[in-house]
Amino acid sequence: MKHHMVHKSSQSTDIGPGFNTHGIRIGTWDTMRVIATAAVWIAMLSAANSPVAWSQLPIVESFKNATAPGWTIGGSAGLTSGGSDPTGNGWLRLTSNGTNQAGCAYYSTAFSSVNGVYISFDFTAWGGSGADGISFLLFNGSTASPIVGAPGGSLGYAQKKGPSIPGFTNGYVGIGLDEFGNFSNPSEGRNGGPGSRPDAVAIRGVGNDTSGYWYLSGSGTIAQGIDITGRSSRPGQTGTSYRNVIMYILPTGETSVLLKFGATSAYSTVVNQFNITTMPGQGSLPASFKIALAASTGASTNFHEVRNLSVREPTDLVSSTSGFPGVINPGQYVSFTVTYSNNGPNAAHNAVLFDSLNTALSGIS
Repeated sequence: MKHHMVHKSSQSTDIGPGFNTHGIRIGTWDTMRVIATAAVWIAMLSAANSPVAWSQLPIVESFKNATAPGWTIGGSAGLTSGGSDPTGNGWLRLTSNGTNQAGCAYYSTAFSSVNGVYISFDFTAWGGSGADGISFLLFNGSTASPIVGAPGGSLGYAQKKGPSIPGFTNGYVGIGLDEFGNFSNPSEGRNGGPGSRPDAVAIRGVGNDTSGYWYLSGSGTIAQGIDITGRSSRPGQTGTSYRNVIMYILPTGETSVLLKFGATSAYSTVVNQFNITTMPGQGSLPASFKIALAASTGASTNFHEVRNLSVREPTDLVSSTSGFPGVINPGQYVSFTVTYSNNGPNAAHNAVLFDSLNTALSGIS
């Protein structure tokens, strides 16, 4: 028998660190879920006010339009809306499938680092020979006019030698979605790393000009792949070719990266709570950050594109139910309690509780 679901109740609420309960009296119990307004994942999102006088999160940009207010776009990067894509349905294209490119887009206003940061965006890489990759960057918030890092395996973040090309200005951390594998490779003047790791996530640390950008951590090769190979047109965004990434850095420095391979797939954790502040040369988080997206090609290439970026403060919402019996007789009323808690570190604003109930139920109160 097919069951049709109805949301019995939903309430938008601010959930500070601690516990809340929600009691419901219904004819039976089916399922419930807690979601946030911008992502379905255990690390829910917060738009809490920052306690210091920098730009307040969230920063949300679709990159679907012909302009992106507050963003500076440079190098090989540009917006495709009204050009290669219909108006209002574009992408931030960080590179074309030409060789030896590096492109970036950075948000011009800093935000406080005190509460950590949560990042999510859609990405796609296609139409070339499989290189190099996309990077998400945090750089010192006092930097006025940064320049993009080196092309090729440096992913627009790290430096490069032969010839000498500086890395991204005043970088604190660069998280690379690396197709070809050289962001993990201590070659071409990059410092540290296990060697080539294609289709992997890699993290490089503090750097400026031609110094630093040491390899910190990363994943192994990911079987699903970072890019979509063998495509002469952009992969569809509703099936198995869809790609999304979640990254979060807690105030204490623990950093995680999760990838979604396919529109209906669950997220896979590929870097789990690695503390970037404990590595040599990193130090504590700077007082403020600015954000950037970058990508590069080398002798091998791909189109590299991003959209639907969301940057917020991280929170951790969990839920449980109690009080309902194992067997429910026809016509029996059942009361149960949903307990939801926020483990911090920030308040979760506009979180919504949904109670999904069968439409055949009666006597719901």
